[in-house]
Amino acid sequence: MEKTRRITAILFIIYILYLIWAVLFKFSFSYAEIPYKRQYINWNLFYNPNSYLWSPVIIREKIMNVLIFLPFGAYLYMLGARRFISSFLIMLFTSILFEIIQYVFVLGTSDVTDVAANTIGGVTGYVLAYLTLMISKKEEKMTRHFTILSAVFTVVVISGTLLLKIGYLG
Repeated sequence: MEKTRRITAILFIIYILYLIWAVLFKFSFSYAEIPYKRQYINWNLFYNPNSYLWSPVIIREKIMNVLIFLPFGAYLYMLGARRFISSFLIMLFTSILFEIIQYVFVLGTSDVTDVAANTIGGVTGYVLAYLTLMISKKEEKMTRHFTILSAVFTVVVISGTLLLKIGYLG
């Protein structure tokens, strides 16, 4: 079980680095490549001043925010964060921290909707991990399976992102 936990912790660190690259650097390899550098805070939940609320671009962006934070909650649960409220606060404050960093370093728009979508994604991942492990009744075996699945997912997502970035896919 300890070996599985160490592997999970390493995967979590890799995931966090990927999350930093995705959220703060917009998958760019240099500051000059970051697609936009607006510096303002959007305090209106589910509002975008540059597009109407239900535009496909806005919906896709919010869905991506949810999906990219799903592993965050699952990793927290797999690494032993069993108290929901403290896990929720970690997810919320991590998302807020990303938005503050974006604002301070002029890396994009800080948006309260992103905080909500990121937190929803993290909570969903946490709940899915909890339900999966509770249904299975074999926590050690399921944690091992989750770790293997996480490793495969991490390799596929990072490889796919890099291939898209350098132009081999799409």
